[in-house]
Amino acid sequence: MRARLPETYGSGARHTEHAYVQGVLPADGLLTLLPARRLLPDDWRQLAFADAWRSALARRLRAELGTDPGAWLRLAATVTASEGVAEELAWGSLLEGARCGGGPAARAGTPVGRTGPATLDEAIRLLERGDHLWAWPEGTLLRLADAEVVDAVLPRLGPDGPWLLAAYLLRYDRTPRAVLDRLLADRDADALRVLAAQSRWLEGSGAVERLVVLDDPEVDLALLRHWTPGPPSTGT
Repeated sequence: MRARLPETYGSGARHTEHAYVQGVLPADGLLTLLPARRLLPDDWRQLAFADAWRSALARRLRAELGTDPGAWLRLAATVTASEGVAEELAWGSLLEGARCGGGPAARAGTPVGRTGPATLDEAIRLLERGDHLWAWPEGTLLRLADAEVVDAVLPRLGPDGPWLLAAYLLRYDRTPRAVLDRLLADRDADALRVLAAQSRWLEGSGAVERLVVLDDPEVDLALLRHWTPGPPSTGT
């Protein structure tokens, strides 16, 4: 398993799954074993070790970073810097680097890895094509954060932060409640436009109904253009 770390469902992930399920590999051990950038591949959604990995990382982040927005952004900057390192670092190493201040500074809120959306319209176009391959460390971390952390960090991401976060959340089938609550409460026009225009990614979560009750004409118009509701229920 250590010699062939998983990358996709068919390339070793089953070895990791068996090791975790059989108790050979504990959840906390995943934080020092698996490369950080592979945290959220879609094809691991049904595997137990992937949920355990995310949960272990969320616990570690809460324990080490608390609600200090600077600490969360330093970790995001360390992840950004690691993109240019040949060796794929695990979350344990990245947390240590952020704690020791070993990572070079990076501007918070800038997508890294494959080029991310530079504008709101581009973000919507990427979602329309189902393009989920761009990376953004701040978004990855906020998906694992609780409400108090989201409240502290989001204002530090600049004016593009809300719509970038909205677009990043829609890449995945499980939208964290704390982040969605903050985006809806802030009523940032650009973030709401992303959520409404690409509401198909939110179906089944109850989020579309929460957009409707905002009673925002622009949101309603976007929903009418893009949302296809199911058939009405019939009485017996």
